[in-house]
Amino acid sequence: AQAMLAQAASSSKSMSSAWVSEYRALAVNADQHVPQPGVVKRQRRQRSRHGSPSPPTPRSLNALSRSPSCDNLFVDVSATALPPASDMFLDSLIRHELQPLETIDEAVGFAKSWIGKGSLLSSVFTLVASAMGAGCLSLPHMFRRSGLGLGIILLACGASLAHISLVVLMSCARYTKCRSFAELVDLSGERNGDGNEGGASGRSILVDIVIALYGMAAVLIYLMLIGDFLGGIAESPVFGCGHVSRKAFILGSLVLVFPLSVPKNVTALRYISILSTSSIAFMTLVVVVKTPHFFWAAENGLASEDVAGDVRWFAGDFQSTLQSFAIALFSFNAHTNAVPVAIALEQPRAVRIWQVSLLSVMVEFVVYLLIATAGYLSFRGNTQQDFIRNYPSDDMWMLIVRCVYSVPVFFGAPINLSPAAASMQALARHAFSGSSQSSGGCQASMITRSRDRAIHVAIVAGVLGVCAVLAIWCEAVADVIGLFGGFFGTLICLAWPRQIYRSVLSKLHSKGLAVLLGSSLMVATCLGMLAFLAQAFEVLVPALERLA
Repeated sequence: AQAMLAQAASSSKSMSSAWVSEYRALAVNADQHVPQPGVVKRQRRQRSRHGSPSPPTPRSLNALSRSPSCDNLFVDVSATALPPASDMFLDSLIRHELQPLETIDEAVGFAKSWIGKGSLLSSVFTLVASAMGAGCLSLPHMFRRSGLGLGIILLACGASLAHISLVVLMSCARYTKCRSFAELVDLSGERNGDGNEGGASGRSILVDIVIALYGMAAVLIYLMLIGDFLGGIAESPVFGCGHVSRKAFILGSLVLVFPLSVPKNVTALRYISILSTSSIAFMTLVVVVKTPHFFWAAENGLASEDVAGDVRWFAGDFQSTLQSFAIALFSFNAHTNAVPVAIALEQPRAVRIWQVSLLSVMVEFVVYLLIATAGYLSFRGNTQQDFIRNYPSDDMWMLIVRCVYSVPVFFGAPINLSPAAASMQALARHAFSGSSQSSGGCQASMITRSRDRAIHVAIVAGVLGVCAVLAIWCEAVADVIGLFGGFFGTLICLAWPRQIYRSVLSKLHSKGLAVLLGSSLMVATCLGMLAFLAQAFEVLVPALERLA
């Protein structure tokens, strides 16, 4: 019996080895048909000149050109006489589309993890965690200003524009081999492919300035929320510290935020994004469950003073609609992480890039729609800019929400301050690069590192100090989000993606599609800038009058 079992095991093992060997042979044979970059370019030129079909491949160029869809980002694979960036994009896209299945190197039954780095799920989660943050707390107030129907339309517009611009950024970064947002912006400024060193340097400085200001705006919003959340926790019967002022909480939080912001490498803190997303999901569940109680009380005249007015579907004037559009656009802003996600993505075919962008935006849209609708229906005309402040301080479930959400709010400030401080330090280094020339040697290198660290600490302290003063002075978090969302959201989500699209992808699309996408991004950019100007006028003019 033992001999028979051993013979059966040996036979099974040999059959499995033979099957894997045959599969590897098929995969190697398929690899031989994958065209190299020069081969792809020659095939495209031959098809354009003679109209002859390309040599047989796992998927032919003819099949790609006959099915313009999200599978190939609607590009014309037979396009010729392209600018260098568009030509590089098309060759790289075709190579990825014509690649066969990868060779199996693992034992049968041990597949790769579907949630590992570069997988579809991890890429979607990274973009979702980047977008979801403090902005979702002002969405119910946005619905109050615009109305339920118009608010849903604005959210849908923000989601659509975010999806288009994410696809542009991710595909152009992956297929043109750009490693950062600044490189993409530099690439979009090159007209003839030879580049311009002075212009590229100027565009890199502009990107650093925007990242620095964007990080400062995020730190300001997080410090404002720290004051709101800790104040709500202190007022609860569990703690009974309602006499502590909001100013004390904001200044006291610097004791924790400053040490976390000093290290240049805060990679470990980025794992807190998991807690942030989980906190938002928990808050969404609690808010949705509580909505029927508040809605029924309002309909039957039993609501407290925190609920006023009827549900409005369309409300507000043109200015408030613009401000609501800026908030909706800012809530989908995950674009600063679009390039790293695209670089790390496994099997970066066009349809996979499309799926990552679409799934992340759809998850954000569903969560935002639940929060905004439930929050607005609960408090209607009295919905505050941070709608969590509408809930009574003795509500135990909302106390748990405040406690859970305050943790990612605390860590959100140093996470967003790190790239801002790095950009400020790069700007300072560029400004003083010509004024100080240090000699070589180990001692000079140590002096330079010590000086850079001192500058970094000074920048962190200065930014936190300025943001703390502004957070104490201003409590209107939705106005701040609308103000900075109108500027940074427009620039990062609309203006730069439109510039990149015109330089790379528009040359590969049909004329009608290129005009449609380019015009949509242009109109949205103009509306975003108008929203910024309107919000700036509404916020800054009264502030200047108070100072005067």
